[in-house]
Amino acid sequence: MLIGIMSDSHDNLPAIREAIAILKEKNVEKILHLGDIVSPFTIKHFKDVAKIMTGIFGNNDGDKYTLNSMFSKHGAMLSESPLELVIEDKKFLLIHGFRSPQTTKYFVESLAKNKEYDVILYGHTHELDIRMIENTQIINPGEVCGYLTGRRTLVTYDSKTGKIDSIEF
Repeated sequence: MLIGIMSDSHDNLPAIREAIAILKEKNVEKILHLGDIVSPFTIKHFKDVAKIMTGIFGNNDGDKYTLNSMFSKHGAMLSESPLELVIEDKKFLLIHGFRSPQTTKYFVESLAKNKEYDVILYGHTHELDIRMIENTQIINPGEVCGYLTGRRTLVTYDSKTGKIDSIEF
């Protein structure tokens, strides 16, 4: 299954539209959003792919009730972080982050060393991070919005082959 992974879209509507267009062009079968969508009005840009979308809340997601309500009307699932998923016999952990970027990376690395998850996906730091620790694949797709790093990035992950592509747009 080809999975599109994105995070930290922060209401940047042109960037969200472009990210969704890229993922649709790549024929992803599932989209995972790792938090900080921010405002409920963004659903109009996600609604074409909402049926294949699962997301978690980030620290900047304000009106969680309305976000969840609007997204769920279109088939998306939004949840508190952390969220465990099993996709094609692989155990995933989705988290947004913990306090600072350094603290977030420390927690992610600690979780990976436990060897409980095949894949740990996280956001919050706005920095692209793709690496292995022990036998755990770690992926932070960076930021869709491009506000902090000046780079708009997302990732595709093939759950069958383990192939990862980072996409800057």
